[in-house]
Order: sequence, then C-alpha cells, then structure tokens
Amino acid sequence: MRYRRLSALFAAVLGVLPSLAVSAAELDPRALFMGKLFVRTCMQHIEQPTSLVDELLAGGASELPQSKVSYFLGQEKGRVWLIPNPIGNFAVGLREDNLCMVFARRIETEDAEDAFSMLVKRPPTPLEAVQLSDERNRSAEGKMRTQVWSWRAEGAPQGLIFTLTTASENAKMQAMVSLARMP
Repeated sequence: MRYRRLSALFAAVLGVLPSLAVSAAELDPRALFMGKLFVRTCMQHIEQPTSLVDELLAGGASELPQSKVSYFLGQEKGRVWLIPNPIGNFAVGLREDNLCMVFARRIETEDAEDAFSMLVKRPPTPLEAVQLSDERNRSAEGKMRTQVWSWRAEGAPQGLIFTLTTASENAKMQAMVSLARMP
C-alpha cells in the first residue's frame, strides 16, 4: 500500500512542470533554469534516485571528486554533479539519505524565490501545500532566507518537503533548493 501511495504522489509531482512557465518571461533566466533543473532532476526522480544518477552520467554531467563534495553537502555523504550551462554555474547534489538539491552560484534571489513560490504554492491535486517556515537571518556572507513548504494529501502519512535557501550577492552560493520525502 505504501508504494502505491508513493507512486501516485510521484505521478502528481510530474504535473507541476508547466506551472513554472506561467510567468517565465519575467524571471531571470538563471532562476528559470534552476527551477526547471530542479523539476527535471529532484522531482522527477524522487521515487528512484538511482535513475537520477544514471541520467546525469548519461547526460555528460561532471561528477565532483569526494574531496570537493563537502563544499555542497557539508558533513553529509553523497554525490554532486556540475551542470554545464552558458548562463551560470549550477550543480545537482544527492545525499546518501536521498535528499536531492540544486545549487546556483549566482542568481537574482528574488526571481529564485518567485520561481520557487510558483512551484510550491500550486501542488497537483490531491496534494495540499503548507508553508512550514520562512526565516530570515544573517550569516558571515550577508542576508539569508530559508523557506520550507510541504506537499501532502489530507490524512496521508507521507509527503514531500521543499526547501529554498537564498543568500546575498556576497555569498559563495546564492541559492539552494531541495526536495525530500517526509516520513
């Protein structure tokens, strides 16, 4: 029964890609690319993370050596691939616990927040979107904002957690969006 619910959730998640195109003409191309990359990688492969690895390798993404992974994943173990694009530097990370992340080195943070908002506020039916937190604070690199949303069907024991962290232009990495299954 658990797998049937997850499969239904997975099918619903794939329906969100068109929602990112709604106001695309107004967004920074890097924010739009990051959103589409997130849908194409993290969301599309939420049920089978190994298929994400296969797709990234087949697509020619460069996997970082383990000595460089900690820059993106901190103390967590996992893998990171650089995604070549002429408009900016992007990376996809997959931790061993299957948390999937997309990183953007430089981005218009307000546009990244708008793209994230377009995506998470309109989940496919029967899922409901709930904002869990929206925190603003300062770090050594400047202002930061972290937004956390969940998607879950009413009464369902499982769902998805979406997180976006953006940082000021002084930061080494200006945006990170992630997706995880909630227990």
